[in-house]
This record gives sequence, C-alpha cells and structure tokens, in this order.
Amino acid sequence: MAVTVVVLIAISGILLSRAGVGRMLNLRQQEASQSSGSADARVPPESPARLGDIQVRITKVTVGKIPVKALGMNAVSEDVLLAVTLELMNVNPTKKMEYQSWSGTGSFIDRGDVTLTDDFGNRYNRITFGLGTQPVGALKRTESIYPNAVLNDVVVFEVPIAQATHLSLELPAQNFGDKGSLRFRIPMDFVTRVQK
Repeated sequence: MAVTVVVLIAISGILLSRAGVGRMLNLRQQEASQSSGSADARVPPESPARLGDIQVRITKVTVGKIPVKALGMNAVSEDVLLAVTLELMNVNPTKKMEYQSWSGTGSFIDRGDVTLTDDFGNRYNRITFGLGTQPVGALKRTESIYPNAVLNDVVVFEVPIAQATHLSLELPAQNFGDKGSLRFRIPMDFVTRVQK
C-alpha cells in the first residue's frame, strides 16, 4: 500500500512538473512574440519592437517635402512624401550586429521588402532618390551597431491618402541578419505634417 502511494505521488509530481514546464514554455513563447513584433502583432509607434538582438522604435513620422543631401548640398524633395525616422538599438551586450539600411539607398542589393500599407489595403512604394541623393538621416550602406549602441535611419514612402486612419509598417529582420519582420501600426494622428 505504501509503495502504491509513493508511486502515485511520484507520477503526479512528474505530470505536474510537465504541465508546469508546458505553461512556462507557452508564457515564454507569448513574451517572445510580444517583444519581437512577430506574427500579427502590430506595435504602436511609441513602443519599441524587438526581434533577436535588435530593438527598433519609431521616433517620428512626417509628411512634407523631405530634406535631402544632393551631391553634398542640402535640398528638399520635389514631391510631398512620408518619412519614417527609426532608432535601432543593439541590446546584446557582447555582439556587434551588421545592419543594412531599410531606406534602400547606397545599395544595389535590397535584402528585404519594406512595406507600408493603410487600413484600406493601399500599398505605398518606398522612395529612393537618384545617385548621390539621399534623405537626411538615412544611412548610405551597411553599418555596424556595437553592443548597447543606437543607430538612426530614415525610410521614405509615397504620401498616404487623406482618408487613411492608420498605417502598417513592416521591416524585414534579414536587414540585420535575423528572420521574420518587425511590424508597427501607426495612427495618422502620430504623423506630423511639415510645411515648407
């Protein structure tokens, strides 16, 4: 009888510990999904999204004529466009990361498909400028992000329609050597209109 009770207690303990491990794994997967901006989770612009060792935050979104550097001189774009300013942080304390700009400037090889859509399903093209011209603040090439360091970048798109209430921005993680995408939901009241 005592042996049966001990065996039942041991079996119950194993089942409980397996259930506990399963719950812990589910919680960790949920936390990873929320912090990575993966799956269908859309992070608001004021919150950072994280995938692997890179954390990205939208610092501002503007509509207007975009400041550009053209052959070393300051200018503005001919058209009204939308510019998204990003802050990238390497949260790994011991590993240097390589990042290829999502702006598409200065590179003949585009690693990923950056997408911007609105709540009506309209897709807005990313804008790249001619040779020797790039948005002020956009990176020209692949840059190193050292541990705990921050890098800023600017990605430019066509201007959204006036009826849009929010935008969905998707940034492919392959630009910093990871898989998946960072996804943001940008309400139009977060967008600043710049008069020039």
